[in-house]
Amino acid sequence: MSDIIIFVDRKQAKGGGQVVLEQLISNKIFENSIVYLLTSNELSKKMIIGKNVKIFFSADRIFEDIRSYPNNMTVALCSNTNSDLQGVARLAKKIRDNGRPVKLISIVHSYPRNIFYRKITKFLQSQYNICLSVEPGISCSLPVTDNPPWLSICEAGPQVNSAMPTRKVKTFARPDRVKGLDIVPDIYRSLEEKGLICRVALGESIDGDTKYEKYIRRSLSPWLEEFGKGPDWVEAGDIVLIPSLSETACLTAQEVISRGAYVVSSRVGILPYLFPEGGSIQTFPAGDISGALAAFNNVLSLDENQFCTACVTSSRIISSRAGLWYKYVANRLQSL
Repeated sequence: MSDIIIFVDRKQAKGGGQVVLEQLISNKIFENSIVYLLTSNELSKKMIIGKNVKIFFSADRIFEDIRSYPNNMTVALCSNTNSDLQGVARLAKKIRDNGRPVKLISIVHSYPRNIFYRKITKFLQSQYNICLSVEPGISCSLPVTDNPPWLSICEAGPQVNSAMPTRKVKTFARPDRVKGLDIVPDIYRSLEEKGLICRVALGESIDGDTKYEKYIRRSLSPWLEEFGKGPDWVEAGDIVLIPSLSETACLTAQEVISRGAYVVSSRVGILPYLFPEGGSIQTFPAGDISGALAAFNNVLSLDENQFCTACVTSSRIISSRAGLWYKYVANRLQSL
């Protein structure tokens, strides 16, 4: 049983992995645990963190703080990003050298970018006791020891009972290259010719490529919402376009489906496999404009009853998976 749990994520910006961490550390299972978060000052300002979590910006400060607890108390040290793997392993060694038992855990959110990156990550992860994934496909590239139920939404929202087509198409994403927004203007122009209302909202860039962000904002300006939006911007019966070049569990897609939307997405991560048969999602090869338009045509060819049934059924399936990944991981950390 882990007496002290330390989560580590020193990213500056808040992306999908940080949203998952935010929801994980708010899990009620940790209410009676000693929980630390080692993070950056910038990220701490963007996350909602429970009062029971001790926040530190320095590994040395955490090391000094936990020395106030008896040495027989076990530490679970959890890295939430691949970029922190080496630093977390160093902290673990320092704690062990001080006579305290430590278990090392890695949460793997993404695929390796290239062969070199995969080799380095595999080497670093070999020092860890447990490597948890957000979806099973990651284990094909990295040494995952645990495959929990794939990551889905944290909590189910209100039950969706109707999802009549609104003929509105919405896209919201970070203005980063990996989100594949380059193809959106051509797709939206074609859809507007069919009488659909198209809108797009942009979040905060993680990559920091200002040149690309300016280009994307300019190319999307005819459809751009003035302020950033999230899943609560989506209504039952909307169609949401997700043109990403790479995703794993893609919580955005699962969140909007749970709200009763229909998704047209690039064929990445678990998205083609969200439902045993059909469901309220159509996929296309990443970056393929003609494939995306063909997927939209499939959606638009559905009659109102078919569309509504697909959305309502899929919403309930996603909602039934709510919280399973978080519960598994929380219990796993507690049991070490």
